[in-house]
Amino acid sequence: MKIVRVDNKATQLTILTLLFITFFMPSSFSLTVGSNSAVSVETQPTFPTKTDNIILGFARMENGFLLADQNTTCTFQDFFHVAGSVNLSGGTLVLAEDLTFDNPLGFQNGGIILGNAFAFELPRAIPNTTLVSGGGGNNYRI
Repeated sequence: MKIVRVDNKATQLTILTLLFITFFMPSSFSLTVGSNSAVSVETQPTFPTKTDNIILGFARMENGFLLADQNTTCTFQDFFHVAGSVNLSGGTLVLAEDLTFDNPLGFQNGGIILGNAFAFELPRAIPNTTLVSGGGGNNYRI
């Protein structure tokens, strides 16, 4: 095995930049879950801090999902019901389709659901959930 020594400062800077992008930038990309053409069953995805995360039409969210923090936004365009552990972490879920939650369901940390004239439905037997309407329309804080 031959070790190559890099003496050129421009080459060293390029290598360091590529290493930085490789190891530190992936966490800044958004996450798209599901598909608009094929059904997928998702295992509790965690959406990173970014504004263009999305859950597409045919994603089965049987184990819930997590938003990384209060700066995270995710658009819900799914046709299937959501069950499992939902952790909004103070972030925002933006509805682009009606959202129906099924049992078993648990909210770990609340957040904001922007209704955009779409409905969301909770299962009958979900104790200790408080919905606070915010500022008109159908925007809620859970």
